[in-house]
Amino acid sequence: MFLSCEKLELQVVSEVASHCTVCVCLQHGNDIDLKPLGSRQMHRQSFTVHSGVDPSGDLLFLEVREDGLVLRSVNGTIVERWWFERLVNMTYSPKNRVLCLWRRNGGQTQLHKYYTKKVILAGTAVCGVIGSFT
Repeated sequence: MFLSCEKLELQVVSEVASHCTVCVCLQHGNDIDLKPLGSRQMHRQSFTVHSGVDPSGDLLFLEVREDGLVLRSVNGTIVERWWFERLVNMTYSPKNRVLCLWRRNGGQTQLHKYYTKKVILAGTAVCGVIGSFT
């Protein structure tokens, strides 16, 4: 008895599906290793910052990651994400405790100022990551 190519393919697919079903039943838990994004795998530092030049501004969390900066609100939602390719300049003033970030947005360069008590640590963390990035 001869089987047509379509019936043979269907039989092979059916056998493979049956084998996969048996294998899945034998697994304990989720045995599939999913690889997260690189920025989620890397070590990151977080700093509490206030938008503006004094502590009266909105409280935010600045995450320094390997590929950029992430600003989160108090409830954890991402407010802004800046890739280091768009960051033009970064300075900080230990006396005023202000971190200044210049970001290229379209054809304009925007200045963003953030107040933080740990301005030296935040500034050196950003400089360290930018130094290893370039």
